[in-house]
Amino acid sequence: MLSTLLLTACLLDPAADPTTQAFEALRAEPNLPRTPARCAPLEAAALQALTAAAMTGEKLWPCVVRITANGKHPIAVLAKKLEAIQVRMLFDAGYLLDAPYAAANFNAQDKVLHVPVSLFAQLTLDDPALQHELVHVAIWAAAHKDESTMVAYLHGDPYQPNDLALDEMRAYGEDLTRAASLFKAKCNKASAQSWPAIWERRKKDEPGLKDLSGCDLLFDRVAAKIVFGRNHTDPAIPALEALSTVFIGAEVTGDITETMRRGAMTIDGKAVPIELHLVRLAPKRNPDDGATVRALLAQARTYQTFWQKSGETVDRLSKAQPKELPGLLDTLMKRAKPPMATPVF
Repeated sequence: MLSTLLLTACLLDPAADPTTQAFEALRAEPNLPRTPARCAPLEAAALQALTAAAMTGEKLWPCVVRITANGKHPIAVLAKKLEAIQVRMLFDAGYLLDAPYAAANFNAQDKVLHVPVSLFAQLTLDDPALQHELVHVAIWAAAHKDESTMVAYLHGDPYQPNDLALDEMRAYGEDLTRAASLFKAKCNKASAQSWPAIWERRKKDEPGLKDLSGCDLLFDRVAAKIVFGRNHTDPAIPALEALSTVFIGAEVTGDITETMRRGAMTIDGKAVPIELHLVRLAPKRNPDDGATVRALLAQARTYQTFWQKSGETVDRLSKAQPKELPGLLDTLMKRAKPPMATPVF
């Protein structure tokens, strides 16, 4: 069984790191149970990669490895910081396979940061999916200390299959800053030959072009972050506008205060039920939820402008002549600075 799994993985992508090979072997046979025997190659590869980087891991369950805080590697240091706020770093292949659209995830309820399989290719903190989720962790951690910080999300049919977390716009803002910085560093003398096609596909919310490399790939990452950020910002605005004058009540459980506002917004001429949930982890007992909703609405509008201006710059970049690139890349860096700073945990 083990040799068959490894052979399948190598055939899928012989250039991939061993952990990714083992992960793809599991993905290639999704209907088979994830038995200890089937998970063994993945666990061994992940643990070996951690050991080679002077870190340690711990097998918890089949296909689940915890990254420990042992060692001086930056990822081990991160694990130690997370443990200080009672968050575990897990490489859970089963979770990633069952949630194919989530390259990584922070589960606040379980206090688990699910790391992406891509982390094992380089084992650096620069992994984009990891950095995205760390924004969610930072906001969650800040909410335990600061009464003005909360976890907020919109629930309703327009946002399914998942709720719309209102800190996603902030996470994508940080993503754009990192993507733009790398793009500027590598591509100030590049050719814009493929960029118009990439940008047009992204603006239509279509996947980027396949087999991109070099500056085309870096441009696509910038374009994708703008589109993803816009898609996690624009739908929030009409909902927050509709819910700004509606109040239901608060439910207090221990140190957590959760307030829900229920209302409706109009989509294609029809009233669609929606809910806004405000979760305070270090709460005031009599929070001003009206002011909170107005602040969230102002935040969403600010990010909407942020995405618009960044998109305008990318549109100009897609048509730029080589001599125009340095100036436009400088403009992109200025416009790609997020409106709100991410807390430090």
